[in-house]
Amino acid sequence: MNLGLKTKSHIINQITLVRLIQLCVIIIAIGTPIIESNFIHPAFIKLIVQNTESEATRAATRMQRRVIQDTKEGHLSISQETVTYIKQAEQDYLLWKSKVFSHDGEVLYSSQDKDIGTVNEKGYFHNQVAKGEIFTLLVKKNSTSLDGEITALDVVEVYVPMMIAGEFIGAFELYYDISDRIAAMKAHMEWVDRMLLLLSSIAIITAFVIGIGYKKVQQIREEYELELIEMATKDKLTNIYNRRSFEARLLQDLKQYDKFQTELSIILFDVDHFKFVNDTYGHQAGDSVLTLLAEIAQQTVRSNDIVARYGGEEFIILLPNTGKNGSQVIAEKLRSAIENAAFDTQSYKIQITISLGVACISDVQHPNLDNLIKSADDALYYAKHNGRNQVSYMQTPPGTSTSKDSDEALLSAANTVSK
Repeated sequence: MNLGLKTKSHIINQITLVRLIQLCVIIIAIGTPIIESNFIHPAFIKLIVQNTESEATRAATRMQRRVIQDTKEGHLSISQETVTYIKQAEQDYLLWKSKVFSHDGEVLYSSQDKDIGTVNEKGYFHNQVAKGEIFTLLVKKNSTSLDGEITALDVVEVYVPMMIAGEFIGAFELYYDISDRIAAMKAHMEWVDRMLLLLSSIAIITAFVIGIGYKKVQQIREEYELELIEMATKDKLTNIYNRRSFEARLLQDLKQYDKFQTELSIILFDVDHFKFVNDTYGHQAGDSVLTLLAEIAQQTVRSNDIVARYGGEEFIILLPNTGKNGSQVIAEKLRSAIENAAFDTQSYKIQITISLGVACISDVQHPNLDNLIKSADDALYYAKHNGRNQVSYMQTPPGTSTSKDSDEALLSAANTVSK
């Protein structure tokens, strides 16, 4: 029984695991577009902006070496040679445009002449850039830049402060057109999207197929589990309960007896002269006799009675809610059915008889499994000793020995039910 429960628990755990895998696949398939739009795309753009800021810092560092040469008494002034140098640097560093500011925000140089002489009075310039901090802003296409202009490009504006001995002397404003980079990123992400969509579709189909396949595997496993339970609880030859499963059931009923004092009886019987059957007709015929005997026993007893093979040619029957008289009636009915049955094997018709020992739990001193079965076994021994083909009821009075070594004790304690 424990084997079946463990197998069932294992199957349930595996089914749960497959269901979780299927759920995860579906969540990934549905959530991928959401994750991309809310996390992956912004992360890529942020990376582009960070790389652009690094480029701007390197460009500003190089340009600063030239610009500070025009510094007079801590104030910037842009010479024509410096203007020429900056214009060349714009080409070298692929700048869209650039500006150079003095320490108070005045534009000293701009790629657009109209900006020269204007003053940047914005808070970010004086509160961040003038304090030595780099200030970077992404201006998306058709948005307003820091200059107040609407740009038709995706632009990154980077303010890089110029510092000498810790003093702020001015700043560069460098503009980078990143439209091509964003377009390349979007093209790449579209390819990734298509691949993810394909993989998600495959994953969903795979999960569905796994679910169907696993359902079939589950069915096979459950069938195999039933086979294992059959192997663990049933006798292979007769397909009735084996000794271990019978005793497990008997223990359960004995607990009920201890609690409610409900009647309980057993019948222990075996085939008379079974060795003669095997020696005369062969072991295959003997196996056929045992199989047919088990079938007749099951057909004769009640639906709630338990028939089991106890070992060799010995069988045992559990009779719940049955006392002394009822158990003897059933035993005699079975004895008569076997005596009048024709056992047809493949080559022979064999006539057999059985001897039966009956015991009722209420008549057993110190009632437990071992004592109950021993009482039935002693009664069976008496039936064999007294001529076979009969039912014997074994009653164990207090102080009476039930050892098979004492025939006198058996004769005094046994009541024989005649044919």
